[in-house]
Amino acid sequence: MSGLLQKELGVIENSYYEASVARPAPSPPLQGRTQAEVCVVGGGYAGLSCALELAARGFHVALLEAQRIGWGASGRNGGQAIVGFGAEGEGAIERQCPAEVAQAAWNASVEGMRLLEQRIATYGIACDHVRGYMTLAPRAHKVDGLRRWVRHMRERYDYPLEWVERPHLGRHVASDRFVAGAYDPHSGHLHPLKYCLGLGDAARRQGVEVFENSAAYRVERDKTPVVKTAEGEVRCRQVVLAGNVYLGEFGDHLAPEIAARIMPVGTYMIATEPMEAQRAAALMPSRVAVSDNNLIVDYFRLSADNRLLFGAGETFSARPPGNLVQRIRARMLQVFPHTADLIIA
Repeated sequence: MSGLLQKELGVIENSYYEASVARPAPSPPLQGRTQAEVCVVGGGYAGLSCALELAARGFHVALLEAQRIGWGASGRNGGQAIVGFGAEGEGAIERQCPAEVAQAAWNASVEGMRLLEQRIATYGIACDHVRGYMTLAPRAHKVDGLRRWVRHMRERYDYPLEWVERPHLGRHVASDRFVAGAYDPHSGHLHPLKYCLGLGDAARRQGVEVFENSAAYRVERDKTPVVKTAEGEVRCRQVVLAGNVYLGEFGDHLAPEIAARIMPVGTYMIATEPMEAQRAAALMPSRVAVSDNNLIVDYFRLSADNRLLFGAGETFSARPPGNLVQRIRARMLQVFPHTADLIIA
């Protein structure tokens, strides 16, 4: 296993993200009884953001994380911080929802990007944030759909996407695979685990009680809910469940009414060895994050230390398929054949 891959639940092998951070000492696990106004279950983006916002408004918050802060998808993902829902994703929402709901969803994504950048600045989160994102059409028959999407985003949402013809793609990506693109100056990318750990630090500074290695296995629902772990419990007024697909991994499903609506979806990345700065600059001159507009996308970007991070494929299981590194590397070489000499770290 290599790159940014999960071997099995609870075990991460050769994670570039983990290897490139200095984690603080773990917060102690919950032992005994404690009380809070709000108990948040889950130490990823959703749980930490919720805890941070509540604490900033004066609430006493306890947060339970089954592993370590950022252990799940928040600490090991593509690192793309983008407005909206991907190429043509808005159209799918518009077809299923009233216009005002689609507009509200769009507004929330724009506000999310503003809030992310505000938090980075307010709390001094060093997470290698870079602005600039491109959606690329890998074949001629994908160009019309991409062009329609760009026009739709300008007209419906007044969002300033820039159309880029093939002769000018080299300003962003040195690859012959793509035939057109859309440039988004407001979206971008970051180191997802550094950002998540930064949120955790900010939450602690705001007074959130963080308990790591404290898996919640049951929520007793009453006027005064009780969240139970193996060694303790939190009595509170409100419970926020932000555990994503892991809500049922450590005991009773904490939200049985939504259990049937949760499905694990995995996507995987590899990381190359670092390149010389000049070579990295030639490969992706504007250091944008990139995704193509296929149904199952390839996505890639440069890290702060000049590695190529490349992701591809999807699975619908907690276990990755065999020969995963070789498969993703083959996709990478289709885009960047001149990286064949780079070792997968």
